[in-house]
Formats: sequence, structure tokens, C-alpha cells
Amino acid sequence: MRRVKSNPARQRQRPAASDGLVNTPDAGGPAPRTAGEQALLTGVRGCLALVLVIPLVVLVEAGHGYVVGKALVAYTAIEVALVLWTLLVLANPAFLPPRSKLLAVLALALAWGIVAASFGVSWQRSVWSTYPRVGGLFGAAHWLAFALLVAAVFRPRQRLRQLTTVNLAVSVLVAALAMCSAFELPLPVYGPLPERDFPRIGGTIGNAIPLGVYSALNVVLAVTLLATDLAGRRRGTADPAAPAGAAKRWGLRLLWTAAAIANCAALAMAGSLTAVTAALGGSAACAAAVATGGRNRWRTAAIGTVALASAAAIALAAVFVFVEPAAEGTYQNPLVKRVAEVGVGTYGALDRLYAWQAGWSGFLARPMVGWGPENFLAVFGRYGGEAAAIAQPHADAHNAWVEKIATEGLPGLACLAALWAVAGLALFRAARNGPPSERGFVLGIGTALACILTASLTANWNITTNMLFVLLVAA
Repeated sequence: MRRVKSNPARQRQRPAASDGLVNTPDAGGPAPRTAGEQALLTGVRGCLALVLVIPLVVLVEAGHGYVVGKALVAYTAIEVALVLWTLLVLANPAFLPPRSKLLAVLALALAWGIVAASFGVSWQRSVWSTYPRVGGLFGAAHWLAFALLVAAVFRPRQRLRQLTTVNLAVSVLVAALAMCSAFELPLPVYGPLPERDFPRIGGTIGNAIPLGVYSALNVVLAVTLLATDLAGRRRGTADPAAPAGAAKRWGLRLLWTAAAIANCAALAMAGSLTAVTAALGGSAACAAAVATGGRNRWRTAAIGTVALASAAAIALAAVFVFVEPAAEGTYQNPLVKRVAEVGVGTYGALDRLYAWQAGWSGFLARPMVGWGPENFLAVFGRYGGEAAAIAQPHADAHNAWVEKIATEGLPGLACLAALWAVAGLALFRAARNGPPSERGFVLGIGTALACILTASLTANWNITTNMLFVLLVAA
């Protein structure tokens, strides 16, 4: 039998398969060979970093400027990055993305969305969504491209942590502007921002729910980066992604600390129960992971944390379902006010219950192909009953899972479940097989993803959530 000689160049051009978005995170990754390739690579990375700045973008004069402005900047940056990356790949195929199960699931979800839209009630709405949402298949295609580009040009993991730090720096500014809005201080550049639910604030994010979820996720990320860096230095096994210089290292620690404090303040002032439940879900998931994989006192502490978080979640759910809302009172903090007045009779609770009931009825009517992406408004109008006449018109279900099964049927729900299953499996394998110095970071990423998963039970994903989800699964 003739021996076939291997081609090293061809082997370098074909990255191995990976569960997550980024393959072999500790490897050096591809390197540009010429000045032209370096310029293209810098351009792609710069455009992708620009996407992280979208929480600061507001175009009030455009109408629905909290969403439209963000989508305009994000989609334009992704499109420019895609063009530059195509030129880079033509010059150097080593920058092709690794084969990834997560990328495959994201592509499959988009493909099924196209099929469901073909059988839906409005193809135009499925593709372009509505002006206030700016999502649909058009938006999903952009976020798939964003995931592909991050996987292709942000290897090894060190560069992804730099991207995460950029996101935290942006979150400090977002929190500072939100606090200015809370205390009715003049905002530089922006001027006065309209706050729909004042004293609950949304700042430059839009309203209280996305601000609260965004802040909760960034608290987790800031604490993760700070804790892993301090633990690594103390053990003498510093993270290879950490900066070498003492001044730069302390500067980053101050940034991470400021991000944790500022986002905690923004979370409190947002007064979002969705964000509170997301934080509880993330804490419970983190404690459960430590309880099953930790040792001795850490395992005992984690089990206690799981018990306390579970008791708090059950108590909050019981109040939400069985207790009538409290009488209007005077509260100093919007979050305290929101928790004190929670109950099944509140406006937000009734809205969600009506939407979920309508979504279930819509699924039973079209269980396989659904009503088409972004067509939940038609579902609510037909199956909302009397609530459709008195409740706020629902363009979304306030539950990502209910909306998915109503608009894309069982296959759409299966794609969403597969996305979370693949991400969870990748985290499990990274925690089990990765080096000990990486386990704390993996635990933090898993906690943040658990926050998003919990938040998706009472709110839909938005443009900021999509951006953070791709960043988390890539990290």
C-alpha cells in the first residue's frame, strides 16, 4: 500500500472540531503573514469590538432610537467585518472558523426559521421584524455572522478576555449614564433621556428589563475576571491571558472592580424582577456546580447557597402567583418597590400570563411550523381572547421559549434546546478536562449563561442579549 504524504500547510488550514465557538483556546491561533493581512485582521477585530459599544448608542430622533440606533451600528459593523474577513480568508485560509457544533446549531436554527417563515402568516414580518424590534431573520443572520467572525479571529482565549474587558469598560459608562438619569442629572452628549417607567430606569439601554439583565451579566463577568486573576496570582499559577506588567494588571483590576460596583448600582435602580430572577438562577447554577464538583468546605457552602437560592426563588414565585399586589406605597429604591408590589394582579404579571396562554393556544393550532418568526402579534390577536382587547398588544411573548414554540413549532423549540444543550456540554467538558487555572473562568461563564437562560423565561432576547450571548459562548 502506498503511503500518502501529509501536507502540513493543508493541516494548518483545517482547524479541528470543537464543541464551543473557539477551538483549542490555549493554542497560539493563526497569525497574519503580511502587513496587508495584519491590516485586514485589525479591521475585522476593530469592527467586532465596535459591536460591544452598542449599549451606548441612542438615536432618539429616529423613533424607537434605543433599538434602531443599536441595530444600525451593530449590523453595519458586522457587515463591514464580514467583507474584510472574506478578503483575509482569500489571502490566508488559516483564518477560516473552526468546525463548531454551536455554529452548526445556530445555522440550523436560522435555516428552520426560513422554513417556518415560508409557512407563516407574514413573510415580510419574519424577515424584517418590526421597526421597534429590528430583528427577524435579517437580524438572526447578522448574529450568526458575528459568531462566525468571533470564532475565526479571536483565538486564543486571551484575545476573547480582552474583548470581555472592552465590554466591561462599556458597561461602566452605561451604568454611570443610568445613574445620572436616575438622579435626573444632565447627561453629557445625550441630553435628557425619556424614562418610561421612572423612577425605574433604562438609561441608554432602553427600559428597565434589558438594563437589569445587562447589568446582572456584567456583574458576573467582572467578578469572574477579578477573582480568577487574584486566585491565580495567589497560587502562583497566573492566567496566561493576564497582563504581565504590574501597572496594567492593577489598572485592569480597578476596571473590573468598578464594573462590578457600577453594574450592581444600575441593577438596583433598574428595579427589574426579571433581572432579580436571572441573578437567582445564575447563583443557583453556580452553587450547584460547586456543590457537585467542589471539595470539603466549598461543597458545603455551595449546598447551602443552593438551598437558600431555591428557597428565595420558591418564595418569590409563590408571592407572584398567590398574593395580590400590595397597595401603592412610598419606596426609596425601585427594586424594593418592585419586589414589595409583586403579585399576580400587577400589570406586568397579567400581561405575561395572557401572552403565555395565547402562545400555547397558537402552538396547538400549528404545532410543526408555527406562525412564522416575529409573528407573535398575530398569535396574541387571535388567541388572546378578551385580554387582546384590554392588554397591551404583544409583539413578543415575554418568554423566549413560548415565542419560539408558537412561531416556529416543535422544530424551532428543538433548535433552541439544542443550542443550550451544546453550550452546556461544552462548559462541562471545559470544566472537567481543562487545566485547574481555567475552571474558575469556566464557572463564571456558566453562571452568566445561566442568568440569560433564567431571564429568557420572563423576557425575550433583544439586541444586547444576542451580543452578550455570542460573547459568552465564545469565551
